[in-house]
Amino acid sequence: MKNSYIHIMKSSRLLWLFLVLLAAAQAQVGKLYGPRSQVDVLSQESVLPSTGDGNEAAGEIADNQKTVRSHFRENWPDIVGDGALVFDADGVFWEPKGGKLPGEQADHLARLLTTGVRIAVITSNAREVQFERLVDPVKTRLKELGQVDKLANLTLYTSKGALKTIFNKWGEEVSVDAYNAVNLFPEEHVEIIRSALEDILLNDLELKQVIEKVGEDEIRKRLDKHLSYLTKQTPFLPSRFRREEFRLNVYDGGSGKELIPSNALLDEDKKVASPLMDFRDRVQLTLRRIPEYRGDTAFRDIIIRKLREKVAPAILAKYSINATGEGAIDMQKASINKAAALSDYRAVNNLDPKHVHYFGDEFFTEGDADAPILTMKDVHVYAVCAEGKNGYQNADGMGRWAVRIGNDYKAVYDLLRFLQDILGEQGGLLRQL
Repeated sequence: MKNSYIHIMKSSRLLWLFLVLLAAAQAQVGKLYGPRSQVDVLSQESVLPSTGDGNEAAGEIADNQKTVRSHFRENWPDIVGDGALVFDADGVFWEPKGGKLPGEQADHLARLLTTGVRIAVITSNAREVQFERLVDPVKTRLKELGQVDKLANLTLYTSKGALKTIFNKWGEEVSVDAYNAVNLFPEEHVEIIRSALEDILLNDLELKQVIEKVGEDEIRKRLDKHLSYLTKQTPFLPSRFRREEFRLNVYDGGSGKELIPSNALLDEDKKVASPLMDFRDRVQLTLRRIPEYRGDTAFRDIIIRKLREKVAPAILAKYSINATGEGAIDMQKASINKAAALSDYRAVNNLDPKHVHYFGDEFFTEGDADAPILTMKDVHVYAVCAEGKNGYQNADGMGRWAVRIGNDYKAVYDLLRFLQDILGEQGGLLRQL
C-alpha cells in the first residue's frame, strides 16, 4: 500500500512538471502565433527590432527560429491540410540580384510537393525568368522521382502577382486567363503613355538641364554600368549619336516582339543608348537603364512628375508608378500587389490563413514588394533580411513587422532542410501505424 502511494505521488509530480513545461512551450509559441498573428498593428515601441549589438540580434534570430520550428512541427498536419508555404524568389531562394535554385533545394521543394504540401511563389520577376530559375529545376526533380503530376501543387504568380500560372497532371503550364486578363494594359493606354514619355525624354527643358549639370562624361559612365545588353536611343547621348526620327521602343519581354516600331542607333562603341521601355507580358511597363546609381533619383523624379502632368488623371489613377531598383520606373495596374495575389490563392484553395506561411525579404517600406503581405490578418510572415528591414513604420508612429528568421536566403535553406526532417518523422509514424 505504501509503495502504491509513493508511486502515485511520483506520477503526480511528473505530471505536474510536464504540465508546467507544456505551458511554458505554449507561451513561447504564443508570442508569435497568438490569435491575432504577428502582423497586427502594434505600437512603435513594442515592435521596433533590436538596436543592440550583433550578438543580441543573433540571439533574437535564434530564438525566432526555435519558435518557428516548434510551430511547424506541432501544426504540420494543419499546414498540409488547409494551409500553404508561400515564397518570394529573389532574396529568398537566392541572392537578391538573381540566381537559380540549387539542386538540393529543388529536391526539398519537390519532396514537399509530393506529400501534398501546397506551395506558391509570388515574385516581381517575369514569368519566363522564374521558369528557368525555379520551375524547371523543381519539375526536373519531380520527373526523376516519377511524380511530375505533383507539380499541380505549385502555383506561380509573376510580375508582382499580375500573372498566374498553374500546372496540370502532366506538369504542363496552364495560364489562368480569367485572373490574368484583369491586369492587362489596354493598348490605347500604352500608346498614350509611350507618347508622353517620348515627349518628356526628347523635349523637356528641366530634364535637359539636369543632364547638362551631370555632364556627358558622367552620363556615359553611368550608362556603361547599365549597358549589359542592347537598349534604345534617348537624349542621354550627344546629338551626333541620335536620329531625328527617334521613337521610344516598346518591347514585349514575354514574346521578344516589338509592339511599337522604333529606330535604334549604335554609337561609335557599338553600344545603344539608354533607356529601354519594355512591356513585360502586357502587365508591367518598365522604363529601365536610366543613368542613375547610388540612390540618385533626379532623372526619375522629373520623369515621373512630368508624366503625371501630361497624362490624364483618369488614366493614371488606374496605375501605380514607382521608381524601382537602380535606374528604372515601373507601371502596373494599381490593384496589383503580392497581397492581392495571396488573397486570390487563399480563396481559390479555400485555405485557413492561420495555416498559411509567407517568406519574403523586402518589408522595409510600404512600397517594398513584400510589405503589402503585412496587412493580411492571421497570415504568418517571416523575413530573411538585414536587421531593421523586416518591417516599416507609418507616419503615425505605428508599425508592421515580420518575424525575422535570418539575415539572408540561407535561413530559408535551413528551414527547408528542417521540413525534410518533419517529412521523415511523419513517414516513420505512418510506417509504425
